[in-house]
Amino acid sequence: MKHLLIPGILVLVLSGCQPGSKTLPTGSVSLIDRQLDQKEWKTAEVISLNDSVVFKAMQDENHLYLSIDFQEQDSSEYRWVEIYIDTNTDILRLHASGQLGQQLHSEQAWNDEWLWGNNKHWQATKHGLNTRENQGYEFSLEKELFDQLPPRVMVVSFIADKTQGFNHPPAQLTFPEMAKDNTPAGWHQLRLD
Repeated sequence: MKHLLIPGILVLVLSGCQPGSKTLPTGSVSLIDRQLDQKEWKTAEVISLNDSVVFKAMQDENHLYLSIDFQEQDSSEYRWVEIYIDTNTDILRLHASGQLGQQLHSEQAWNDEWLWGNNKHWQATKHGLNTRENQGYEFSLEKELFDQLPPRVMVVSFIADKTQGFNHPPAQLTFPEMAKDNTPAGWHQLRLD
């Protein structure tokens, strides 16, 4: 995987990160698993985050589906993803790694508490630290999670070199590039049915 690192930060060139101007395509994922089935994602909106990471989004009547595809397997790296969702009432941070968790932002600050394993209205792929097939993550979010449509999202993927351990900060890839975790106005807007 090719990365340009500047003191612990992954620099990338984004394409197609303007707010969605058209309705997301329809499709569905039959099973949120460790396999990114390209046939299931063939109708999705595709945004290349850099030369080797792709963000995809699609919907069906009841769900929003998101995926982060690292496009290659690399057993020397551990990867995890956080999806930030503006529900129009709150901001949620949805974490997927070896476990699933969520955190709430309300009244100007992130809640100190993470709710681990309490993923009501959403599910995602999980990968353990020793997983070799850590090519990507799939998320399925129930549309009832959003108070109003269209929601806005921010995606942060983390890439850590397993040989350096967790004492070194992981490289981070943020979409949209200049987005802030507490300012949904700068996030990618998803136009749903």
